[in-house]
Amino acid sequence: MPRLRSILISLLICGLSTHASASWLSDNFIDPKDGYLDSSRFLQSKTGFLPVPIIITEPAVGYGGGLALTFFHGNFTGDKIKTQDGQTRRVPPSVSAIAAGKTENGTWFAGGGHLGIWRQDTIRYMGAAGYASVNMDYYGNNGQLQQRAIRFNSKALMFLQELKFRV
Repeated sequence: MPRLRSILISLLICGLSTHASASWLSDNFIDPKDGYLDSSRFLQSKTGFLPVPIIITEPAVGYGGGLALTFFHGNFTGDKIKTQDGQTRRVPPSVSAIAAGKTENGTWFAGGGHLGIWRQDTIRYMGAAGYASVNMDYYGNNGQLQQRAIRFNSKALMFLQELKFRV
């Protein structure tokens, strides 16, 4: 694992050191108005997959991590439509996502969902499902169990369905 990490860091440094990479990064991730890091212009022009790392640093379950993978079914900023009063507004894209993660004490979770936008934003659907198995230690009140913790596991199943209509 340390060898793979050093190889990836070396490749990243080499890739960032070239002029073409520097100008591409500057064009896509630096705001021309204030010169600060800004990814909104890059995301506005993209569709498809966006991986999102999950970093877990909760002391109760230990260190861990995971990954969420989202898929945008259109431009990130959405499409422009005309409303009945002649105005234009943006309709967000439909988005699908899956996520999973695990921590060092054996806690884990997995799930997925979908946000669907149809018929020029007159119908919206949101659905999600997930499962988690959480391992924790209980040390009691007032230090009664400080020498010996009570270990327990809590399992959770989540299910959500929502359908909205714009009249």
